[in-house]
Amino acid sequence: MGRQHGVQARHLRSQIAQAIESRFHQLEQDGADDQFEQLYRDTRGMLQEIDRPMLAMVQGQAEALEFEFETLLRYSLATFLRDDLIARHGTAVEGCTTWAATGSATIDGRPILAKNRDYHLDHL
Repeated sequence: MGRQHGVQARHLRSQIAQAIESRFHQLEQDGADDQFEQLYRDTRGMLQEIDRPMLAMVQGQAEALEFEFETLLRYSLATFLRDDLIARHGTAVEGCTTWAATGSATIDGRPILAKNRDYHLDHL
């Protein structure tokens, strides 16, 4: 499925590359640090364990669009993981509806994070 998406979006590759560059620049401005990098690695490891189909989809997109897999995965996850930077550095000016559970509140003690993408009106 990822490869099909990538093939269909090839004509947009330059815009996608600009979006990736912009998001990575935003992470730098937000102060991406060792803690953020560890969160990325932990999230990637968790996906390797429980969501290989999603990783295969990103791999297919990356191949079809001629991006490095890690670049496209980091771009895709950055939207969610960036919230950690914003919360830790107190730079949030907008927000979204979220909840989290961990420990005895989950079946296996592993954390769960859920959120609505409603922090901009156009997302509603």
